[in-house]
Amino acid sequence: MKKHLTIFTLLFCLACNTEPGKPAPQALTATDKPALLKKQAAQILDMLTRKDFESLAGQIEPGGTLLFSPYGYIDTASARRFDRTSLLLLGKLKDKLLWGEYDGSGEDIRLSAEEYMARFANDKSYAQSDSVLVNRSVASGNSVNNMAEVFPGCDYVEFYCKGSEQYSGMDWGALRLVFRTVGDKVYLVAVVHDQWTI
Repeated sequence: MKKHLTIFTLLFCLACNTEPGKPAPQALTATDKPALLKKQAAQILDMLTRKDFESLAGQIEPGGTLLFSPYGYIDTASARRFDRTSLLLLGKLKDKLLWGEYDGSGEDIRLSAEEYMARFANDKSYAQSDSVLVNRSVASGNSVNNMAEVFPGCDYVEFYCKGSEQYSGMDWGALRLVFRTVGDKVYLVAVVHDQWTI
C-alpha cells in the first residue's frame, strides 16, 4: 500500500510540474484571488530571499520566462529573462551577467545572480513591508511605471517599504511580483524592483 501511495504521489507531482515538498502555482477562484495572490507572493519572496532558484523555477509557466527588472520602468530590450532551465542554472552560475542599465548614469548593470538579488530583490526587508497591495501601488517615484503596458491583463503584488526620516522618505523601496493567470493556475512572470532614482 505504501509503495502505491508513493508512486501515486510522484505521478501527481509530475502531472503538476512540481516536486514533493515544493510549492506549486496556486489554483484560484475570483473570490479568493487577492488573498491567494498575497500568499503565493509571500512564498516567492521567501524564495528570492533564500536565492532558491529551484523552487522559483517551478513558479514559471511551462514554456514561459521570468523577467527581472531593476527599476519600475521596464526596459523590455535590456531586462533579463530566464526560462525554467536557465533559472535552475542561475544559482550555480558565478559569472557576472548584464541586467540592464543603472538609472541616471546609464552604465551597464553587470552583476552575478547573488549580487543582483542583494541589490535589486533583497535591498529592503520586504517580508516586513509597510504595505502589501494587490494590483495597487503606493510607491511613487520619478520614473514611469509601464508595467500595465508590458504585462497587460496581469495581476501584481507590491511589497512596499517606506523611506526613513533621515532621507526625507526618498530611500523607499518596492518589489512587485507580476502574475499571469492561465486557466485556474497563476504563474510568476516578472520580478520588478522600484526605488527613487536620480
